[in-house]
Order: sequence, then structure tokens, then C-alpha cells
Amino acid sequence: MSTTYTKREKFRYLLGLSGQNIIYGTVTSVLAYYLQFTILIPAVWVGLILSVARIFDAVKDPFIGAMISRGKHKLKDYLIAVPIPTAILTFLCFSNGIYSAENSMPKNILIVLSAFVFYIIWEVVFTIGDIPITGYPSVLTSDEGDRTKLLSLRPIGGMASGISTLAVQPIAFALSAVFGGSAVDERNAFLITVAAFSIIGGALFQFTAI
Repeated sequence: MSTTYTKREKFRYLLGLSGQNIIYGTVTSVLAYYLQFTILIPAVWVGLILSVARIFDAVKDPFIGAMISRGKHKLKDYLIAVPIPTAILTFLCFSNGIYSAENSMPKNILIVLSAFVFYIIWEVVFTIGDIPITGYPSVLTSDEGDRTKLLSLRPIGGMASGISTLAVQPIAFALSAVFGGSAVDERNAFLITVAAFSIIGGALFQFTAI
């Protein structure tokens, strides 16, 4: 039975999955380390940020799924609109200043709040892209066998998450050493590394529906 999508569409879908997973791996693999050990937010606040985000993550998915399924926009519309904001928010998650006893209390509060807010917004926007890319095979083909073939590409795209998981932190550490090895150098190194992975991931993610 012939497929109801072209090889080009299949390849674009694989690129999109890879880009999305690069972004996912970048955030989930190093954000906790970055918050606690690079910009030195106290562990209690990092734990609270991640715990609240985890609870929020479990609650938000059904609401976002319902919004997408009942909305007037097509899945393709989301896949066109979401990759660039997702990449920008990934960068913003790593754009904080350094928490320090030398800072004023308002500045430290702002650092903690911005870390929390950027991560929560990233979670929302990432999910708005994740649900459509999961359902996109049903747009590309009505044939169940062909949809299964597309969905079978997800583990291959997931390998990109493994690459970013393994690569982001060592690259950032290497850059930090080149810069001088101070806390500010490490913070800047992560910012540059995440910017590069965000651009690559966002660009590949954008290929899904263009």
C-alpha cells in the first residue's frame, strides 16, 4: 500500500521531531544544575520551582489538549507558530543574573521569580507544540499503517534529545574554562551554548509544517 504523504513530508516530520527533542533535552538535562550551581539560586528555591512546575505540568496538559482540539486553528498552524517562541523561551530560561548575598533582596527575588516564570511559560509553549506534533501524522495521512510508520520515527527524533542531554553541559564547561572559569564565565558559557542549541532545535522544529 502506497503512503499518503511524500518522502519530503516524512523527512520534514523527522527533522521537526529532532528539533523539538533537542530543545527538550537542553532544558530538562541542565536547567536544575544551572539554577542551583551556576547562578547559585538556593536549593530550596530550585526545589520549589521544579516541584511546582512538575505539578503544573501534570495539570496543564488536558486543558491545552482541549484548547487545541476545540479551537479553530489547525495543527499545522501551531507547528508553524510555536517553534520560534519555544526556542526564544529556552534561551530566556538561561538568561538570569547570578543570585548573591551581595545583591539587594529585590534583585535576588527577581532572579528567582524570573527563573520560575520563564520555566512555566516554556512548559506551556512547549506543550502547545508537543500535542500538535504528536497528532500531525493524522493530518498527513488517513491510513492507519502510514500513521504508525510516522509515529515510529519518534524514537529516532528522541535520539536528538540524548545528544543535547550529553552535549550541552560539557560544551558549556569547556567554554567556561576558555573564558576564565569564574561564576560569570560559566553563566555566559551556558547562555551561549543554550543559544546555539535553541537556534538549531528551533530551526529543525520549524521544518515540521513548512
